Amino acid sequence: MTLLNAFLIVLKMSFLGTIAAIIILLIKKIFKNKISASCHYLIWMILLLRLIVPYCPESSVSVYNFFTNHNYGTEEIQSPVINNVGHNDIHSNNIQSGVNPSAQKDLSTSLYSTKDGKQELANKIEPSIFNSLQNQRPYTFSDYTYDSNKDKFQAPYIAAIIWLLGTCLGGLYILWLQVSYSIKISKFELCNDRNITAIYEICRSKMKVRKEIPLVMDTSIKTPSLLGIFYPKILLPSDYVERLTEEEFKFVFMHELSHYKRKDIILRWLLIFLQILHWFNPVIWFAFNIIRQDSEKACDEQVLSYIEPSEYKKYGNTMLKMLDIFSGYNSIYGAAGMIDRKKLITERVKNIVNFKKNYVLWSVAGVVIFSVLAVFLLTNARQPVQEVVKIKYEAEKIIPNTEMGVLGRMKLLSNEHLLTYDMQNRRLMTIDDGGNKKEIHCEGLPQDFRLQLFTADAKDAIYIFDGSAEPKIYVFNLEGEKIKEMQVELKDVDPSEMHAVLQWDMKVDSKGNIYLLIPQLQTQQASTQVFDPEGKHIKTLKSDGYVCVELDAEDNLYTIAWENRIVITKQNPLTGEIFWQYEAENNLSYVRNAAYSKQDQSLYLVELNSNSVSKFDL
Repeated sequence: MTLLNAFLIVLKMSFLGTIAAIIILLIKKIFKNKISASCHYLIWMILLLRLIVPYCPESSVSVYNFFTNHNYGTEEIQSPVINNVGHNDIHSNNIQSGVNPSAQKDLSTSLYSTKDGKQELANKIEPSIFNSLQNQRPYTFSDYTYDSNKDKFQAPYIAAIIWLLGTCLGGLYILWLQVSYSIKISKFELCNDRNITAIYEICRSKMKVRKEIPLVMDTSIKTPSLLGIFYPKILLPSDYVERLTEEEFKFVFMHELSHYKRKDIILRWLLIFLQILHWFNPVIWFAFNIIRQDSEKACDEQVLSYIEPSEYKKYGNTMLKMLDIFSGYNSIYGAAGMIDRKKLITERVKNIVNFKKNYVLWSVAGVVIFSVLAVFLLTNARQPVQEVVKIKYEAEKIIPNTEMGVLGRMKLLSNEHLLTYDMQNRRLMTIDDGGNKKEIHCEGLPQDFRLQLFTADAKDAIYIFDGSAEPKIYVFNLEGEKIKEMQVELKDVDPSEMHAVLQWDMKVDSKGNIYLLIPQLQTQQASTQVFDPEGKHIKTLKSDGYVCVELDAEDNLYTIAWENRIVITKQNPLTGEIFWQYEAENNLSYVRNAAYSKQDQSLYLVELNSNSVSKFDL
């Protein structure tokens, strides 16, 4: 994952988190005094999950659907007939328009220029793909991948560097503070006042806290706090010993032990980590500040559940008294303290004095609110339906009177000659634009070898697959000279499937890695086995349904699978990273062939059950 990838993911999560935070704040405002402080605190967990989990399930009820443009358009347009054009005019890697731009009209009226009553061919594509549109508006996939060849001084990349610097500086600052605090706190003395420790033990027993949490005292401590995840400590200012009564100490200890029971320290550190990642987002900072305040209110509510109603006012008075002797704000990051800003203390005391146990109805309401918000905010928007422009086509012979038998597979070479195989006469040959044929006699093939599967790489090396008992791949140049021969380590292939090699497919990427698509007809599945240039098995990619595959200019693999619906997946076949996946519901039928265009970076799909070609702008 590149720096820009990480930055865009964080930026997206921050945006979604901002929406979630605003909605949560509005809900809290509406139900301010209706639901308990614990419910207010619990609702914030939705925001934290939204900021932690990068991927959530899609839903039609997600609130994020309001921020997604949906495009459901499907368009069908009749294309011209292809009249006796050479195959070098039909090239998926060099799609160009023969139309004068000034002569082009609106898409709905004219797609191609006319001359002498005949329509000129507007696009050049591979033989299996007969036509496509020049000015259509296909859906653009946004997969957050970064092209390292692009200018690294673009604004997004600079923003990513600034974000990384801010994150590193924030992390180093927090680390420095914690190391300083740890060294300082290690020198503090344990509380040896028997009266205080006796009160503390009573509180610990009453609240059923089994863990031994030491009491630490020092004059430099600003306010009582709980600190530490694995080795927690309760910090006490030495000045409080003479100023607080035993009952007031009881309230202090119960508040800090409530923080421990609620695991608030873990949450505090999670907030710090997320705040470092989202340091650029003021809404997240504001929301986190409210979370800390709600944490204190929820802690107060838990303390009140352990004391008598007659003690509520005393607990509030203890907080006011501590505020009077409070010497400053607790600056220890990750600590959970009892005293905070004066305005918040006043609000908390009012809540304590007016505290009443919530009715069952409002407790249920709190759970319902949490559940509804989780459904709306912890789901992503449904991906908009792909706009597919279906192009009707008709075809005529592009190379008439070739005087050959049945042609097998065809592959366009870099010189725009057509590489094909005459299955009847068992001849591998090239054909130029004028229909002139040149046979290729491949030296070294087994006697009576029947060629069923072949392809060519970007350098016009011919790869021929031999599906015998010991599968091999032969590599030849265009003169028929053998370049190399390699054993292929096929994995988990049923011997009965070796008789259906004609239905297999083979691709070769720019590095010489070989991709063998092997349909498993009995199970309606397929596997794409990947081999290195020496034929060694690298990995196997599994797919459900009937499949065809295609490689783009960057060796990304497009898997087009059909099982009740078309599923198109773009992935890095070697690392396994999936960039995106698109599911067509009703607007594509079974795809029998696919071709990639380097020039306009599009994928063309030929459908079996309809006379049309579909173009996907990638």
